Amino acid sequence: MTFDLQFLIVVHCAMMLSFSALFAGITLFDHEWRMPWSFSIGYLVAPSVMVATGIGMLLGSPILTVAGLISGFAGPCLACLGGARLFDVRWPVNRWILAFLAYAEAHVGVATAGYGMVGHLLVVNLTLLGFAGIVALFVKTLSVEDHRLGRSLFLAVSAFTAIMQSIRVFLILFGDGYEEPWQMMAATMIVGATVVAAFGGAGMVVLIAERFAAQIRRQARTDSLTGLLVRRVFDDQIIREMDRWRRHRRPFAVVLFDIDHFKKVNDNHGHDIGDEALRLIARCGRAALRPSDVLARLGGDEFAMILPETGLKQAVEVAHRVLDGIREQALATPKGPIHLTGSFGVANVRETDDAVETIVKRADEALYTIKRRGRNGVASSDDEPAA
Repeated sequence: MTFDLQFLIVVHCAMMLSFSALFAGITLFDHEWRMPWSFSIGYLVAPSVMVATGIGMLLGSPILTVAGLISGFAGPCLACLGGARLFDVRWPVNRWILAFLAYAEAHVGVATAGYGMVGHLLVVNLTLLGFAGIVALFVKTLSVEDHRLGRSLFLAVSAFTAIMQSIRVFLILFGDGYEEPWQMMAATMIVGATVVAAFGGAGMVVLIAERFAAQIRRQARTDSLTGLLVRRVFDDQIIREMDRWRRHRRPFAVVLFDIDHFKKVNDNHGHDIGDEALRLIARCGRAALRPSDVLARLGGDEFAMILPETGLKQAVEVAHRVLDGIREQALATPKGPIHLTGSFGVANVRETDDAVETIVKRADEALYTIKRRGRNGVASSDDEPAA
């Protein structure tokens, strides 16, 4: 069985150069992608292993052949480093340098010992097996929620590469008669490299698209100023909590609160200080809550909390913790530091509640109760025990 290695190399190089041009265009013309040049250069350099090695074999130059094999390490290395930089994964460069030196020394040793092309292919297969593991480790660092499709695609590519390389290594080491038809090994490697590189390039585009989609989802869910959830998400969450109450009778509480005399803060110190006041409230709220609790900005200086598995008494204590945190913080202004206060209304779910509106209404009434008392405090809807 014969293989047209030259045709396979041309196809592989054309595909790699196309991806390199695509990534270069993205890097050059669309900075929002944050695509590093190393990714484009990696796809440009990677085919050099086939071109230089092919020329070296054609001319009968073992030095050029070994040089081509060594240069091939740079392509996957640059692509991996580019992907890591794109997704803020820190990989020490010194480890890559050591790996490159070991790879180069292995090829020189194979050439010196006279093992021929099969020996070089063994080194390449082992190296690609290592790259498959590195890519799998990189993908595992990505968020499952944000990169569901991209993670699956890259993990599948890594598994395919690992299986193929393991089979080749086994055949080289233990297969009968595999030392002569090295052309067959080279052909399957070129086809495999073409498939893996194509899916890898497409997978990187998918990962970036998923990152943008995740950013859009977060922007739709969170307030740009404070980073808290927006009212729409708060409404969805309280409906879910109410459904959970109907099914399992698990208690929950709602807290509504706002900044006392917030308009005066804006009028006397400017909207920049007002924005800092809102951020301060958000920080104090986060510091007092559990991961399972919900904190949202409903609009202006109005905030709300949903406290799962929490009765009325415990919810009042949480509100006091948030208020104490606000009181303790000094907000710096050009006219000197100022201290903020807040008014809190607390309500819990009752047996008679059939809609979330009734709970929110009781919390709102409690909020106005504390405002009528002079603000700067916490009021609950009543003293009835939590359901």
